[in-house]
Amino acid sequence: MMNNFTTISDDWKPTASAINALPAPLRKYIHDVEAMCDPAGMVQQIAALRDQVDQLCAWLRKNVPEPQHPDARLVSLNAQLRVDLRAAENRIEKLIEGAM
Repeated sequence: MMNNFTTISDDWKPTASAINALPAPLRKYIHDVEAMCDPAGMVQQIAALRDQVDQLCAWLRKNVPEPQHPDARLVSLNAQLRVDLRAAENRIEKLIEGAM
């Protein structure tokens, strides 16, 4: 006996409603395969948790500013002091050269 199962289109997606519309033996086979491959439902839960983590990370990147390192001001001051020190050394060298 041939059912209308052969009329499934190429763009068929395995959604819950699409699977529920399949003939009973095929629905049972799909259920059995799912139960055998992932008895505790962990694969589905892990996939959902990964999606949730990705969404939370995207939200954090968008809404929470990057934390500034506590020593960032010191690093900036240190760089400025190095520039000032080099300038002072150059002036001292010019004064020494002029005195000779």
